[in-house]
Amino acid sequence: MATHSVVPTGVDGGASVLLPPEVIYRSAAVWSETHEHTLVILCSDPLFKEATTEFVEGHLGLMRYDRIVVPGGVATMLFASPAYLPMRQHLTLLHEAHSFRLVVTVGHFPCRYYGKRYARLDTTDRRRRALSDLQQFKANLGRLVPGVSVETFFAEPAEDHIQFLGTD
Repeated sequence: MATHSVVPTGVDGGASVLLPPEVIYRSAAVWSETHEHTLVILCSDPLFKEATTEFVEGHLGLMRYDRIVVPGGVATMLFASPAYLPMRQHLTLLHEAHSFRLVVTVGHFPCRYYGKRYARLDTTDRRRRALSDLQQFKANLGRLVPGVSVETFFAEPAEDHIQFLGTD
């Protein structure tokens, strides 16, 4: 990780100047302040990261979107979640700062968050719960962020790939 260099100035070594670190990488992405006014909410599970990025950017065509990536995805934004209040604050802050008009959510199964939080449920009921949480989030978002559209998707393994399903 790059660090800043401090270089003394003046003969007596008095005031110093903070110099930026050397450039170690330059992105191929072109800088632009335009964006799609879209928020994507995802679970942080690394087993779905590559496929979900491919789906969001390749299939949905989104490139400049806000992201909230957190274990359990939208499950943390439901009233029953212990993380509800801070997640609601994050959502509100992002909306105020970036004025998103669309929220895209991708849930998935199996999900280790649901496995831990709902360990008493069998596999079928945990999957059902994950789908239900997506629908509940979609139904409740209008109260948190009026006028925003929501699209929900669900990912799951299918043979040796991951498939994405619409949930409407």
